Amino acid sequence: MNKRSIAVKVMCAAAVIFAIELVSYALDSSLFFSKRIIPSVWQISYFVILAVSMNLVLGYMGQLSLGHCGFMAVGAYTSALVSLAVERALCGYGSFASGEITAAAYREIAGEYRESILYVFVIFISVLIGAVLAAAAGFVCALPSMKLKGDYLSVITLGFGMVIVNVINNLSFAGGDGLSHGNASSALYKTGLGLNSVLMRKYVWLALVFTAVSVAVMYMYVSSKYGRNIRAIRDDEIAAESSGIDVVKNKITTFVLSSFFAGIAGGLYACCTKSISTVDFAFSNSGILNSVFIVVIVIFGGMGSFSGSVVSAIVLYIINYLIKQSGLQNVNGIIGTFFGYPMLCYALLLIITVMLKPDGLFSMKKGLVRRKKRRSEY
Repeated sequence: MNKRSIAVKVMCAAAVIFAIELVSYALDSSLFFSKRIIPSVWQISYFVILAVSMNLVLGYMGQLSLGHCGFMAVGAYTSALVSLAVERALCGYGSFASGEITAAAYREIAGEYRESILYVFVIFISVLIGAVLAAAAGFVCALPSMKLKGDYLSVITLGFGMVIVNVINNLSFAGGDGLSHGNASSALYKTGLGLNSVLMRKYVWLALVFTAVSVAVMYMYVSSKYGRNIRAIRDDEIAAESSGIDVVKNKITTFVLSSFFAGIAGGLYACCTKSISTVDFAFSNSGILNSVFIVVIVIFGGMGSFSGSVVSAIVLYIINYLIKQSGLQNVNGIIGTFFGYPMLCYALLLIITVMLKPDGLFSMKKGLVRRKKRRSEY
C-alpha cells in the first residue's frame, strides 16, 4: 500500500463521516445522532490523534512512552481554562458575580456567544494554546529522557506523566468553578469547552478538521527527511549517528511533536466532556483513556503504520462501546468480572496480537514482503 493510497483512504473516511452528519441534518434524526453517533465521532477523533501521535514515538522512533495521557491532560486543562476565561470576559461574568445581572441573563448571553462564529475561533485558539503548552511539557520531559532508551525511557515518561497529573491536581485555579477556587479532583468547569449535545452536533466538523489536519501533518513529517532520520535511528542508532544524523535532536523534535498532538487530542476531549478530572488521565485509570490503551491501539494496528493506527483506534473504540452497551460487565460470574475490567480485555488482546501477528493486524505490506522473501529462498 503506497503513501498516496493511505492518504486517500484517510480522507475518504473523514468524508464518509462528514456525509453521515449531513444526512443526519437532512433527515433531522436528532435523537439517534445526538445521543450516539455524534459523541462517538468526537471520541474517535481524539483516540485517532492519540494513536497516530503515539505511533510517531513508538512505531517510527522505536521508543516506548507511557506518559502520553499526561500531555493530553495539559492540553485538556489549558484549552478548558482559556475558553472559560474568554467566555467570562466576553459575556460579562463580572456583572453576574456582582449581582448586576441574573443567572438566567448570563446563561442567555453565553448561549448566544456559543452560537456565534467567534466561539469557533476561540475553540481553535484554545486547543492550539493547549497543544503548545503540551509540547512545552514534552520538551521538558524529552531533554533528560531522550538520552536514554529502553526501560529507562519508559520509567521516566511514566513518572513525568504522573507528575503532570499531580501538579494539575494541586492547582487551586484548575478545579471547582474554574479560575477561582477548588481543586482538579472536582469538575473543572460548569461552562467552558464542554459542549452540550446540540453544540457537539453543530461543531462536529471541528473534530473532523482537527483529526484530518493532525494526521496529515504527522504523515508529512514521517515522509520528510526527519521521518527518514528517526527510522534510521530506530533501526540502528549507532549507524545513524556515525552517518551524521543528530540523534538527540531528532528524538527531541519527534517527542515534542507527538506531545503537541496529544495536547490537541486533550482539547478535543475537553470539548466533548461536561467536566474533566485528573482521575481521567491517571496511569491507574481503569477505563480506556490511559497510555497503556494507546500503546495497545498502536501495536494492534501495526507499529509504523498510520492507516493501522487509524483503523485500530476506530475498531477498538467500537468494541469497547459494544461491550458497554451489551451489559456483559453486569453478568454474574467470570464473564462479568472479565468484561468489568476493560484493560484486562485489552491486555489479553495485546498478548494474542503479539503472539500471532507481531507486526500488527493491519501491517499487510510487511507480511507481503516477508512472503516474497520466503518464495525467493525456494
